[in-house]
Amino acid sequence: MIILQPLSYILYIANRVYAYWSLCVNYTLYAILYYFLGGIPPSYTTRPNPSKGYRPSVFVTGADEGIGKAIAFDLANHGWTVWAGVLNDANGLKLEADWGTHEDPQPERPVAGGGLYYMVCNVLDKEAIASVVKDMTALSSNRRDCPLTAVVNVAGFCMISPMEQTSRADIQRMIDLDLMAYIDVTRAFLPLLKKRQGRVVNIGSYGGYMPVPGWATYNAVKAGLENMTRAWSYETTKLGVRMTTVRPGWVRTEGIGPKIMEAMKEYDKSSTAVGFDSLGNAMEPEHPSAAAEAKAYKTMMEKWKKQVGTQTRLGTPAVNVAKTVRDALSEAWMQPVYTVAYDALLSQMFRDFLPEPVMEWLTMKSFT
Repeated sequence: MIILQPLSYILYIANRVYAYWSLCVNYTLYAILYYFLGGIPPSYTTRPNPSKGYRPSVFVTGADEGIGKAIAFDLANHGWTVWAGVLNDANGLKLEADWGTHEDPQPERPVAGGGLYYMVCNVLDKEAIASVVKDMTALSSNRRDCPLTAVVNVAGFCMISPMEQTSRADIQRMIDLDLMAYIDVTRAFLPLLKKRQGRVVNIGSYGGYMPVPGWATYNAVKAGLENMTRAWSYETTKLGVRMTTVRPGWVRTEGIGPKIMEAMKEYDKSSTAVGFDSLGNAMEPEHPSAAAEAKAYKTMMEKWKKQVGTQTRLGTPAVNVAKTVRDALSEAWMQPVYTVAYDALLSQMFRDFLPEPVMEWLTMKSFT
């Protein structure tokens, strides 16, 4: 662990260098297309300008802990007015208390901070979402200094289990939180975002681009999210609203890491569990008889247990994802997808350039 975490930060720095290079290339291409071929125009409404008192509002879901919390803190620390969506008042009060003592772990040039406030919002409840939109409309519609200009959808989880044995209820649970909630929140906020040439940032995963055994449900949902986001952005760009997917690899957080490790312990204790998730749950099969087939998948699950143990230490820090979201809200031309973390970048490269038979052999050799 002593070696892995410094290595993680070295890789984090390399990732930020890559992000700058990607910005330069894409900015140049977007500018050429705009000025000479009638391409997408630049937009600056989501970028804060503290010197002029402009601190645009952003609504961030899943800000209770982990990546969502890191994003909320980073944006508030760099000039945005952040409305952090949390599950309950207790989580919101803790978030605000933590913000009161928070210091940017990797400070850059000083920027006058915005503010951070919580809103209780269960993203699985359409009425709760509608209530938040109503409150945000009242709070920001007539404010020229902090209008709502962006939504960042973060709330979600992952699960590792053989697809054959994953219960329909667990599959639906992931679809509801990692896909349908993103759709419901975005739809609800679109009228506000259209008024200000706003942006939507969806936190996806490199798993949506690079499928691996044990993650079939997650791969399917994240692939659906990324493709939906890209297609939806094509539809709304002429209305002034751009959308993107941030595609992180393994992320090291103070919340999810301990939960998934606890879930692994519960999985080991159980004689019937077929998998585990990042919410701390061991997953049971839909039909008890299916547990007998678990032996066929034992090698795969044992490999994943080792991978998870390593990656929770080697994963990119959550602030890397937060800074990428900040890039997406700051750039004149928001890119359609942002890949974050060394493992995600390597997987993307392998998927793009390796022949399919080699890619298939390498994946199966590594994980089954």
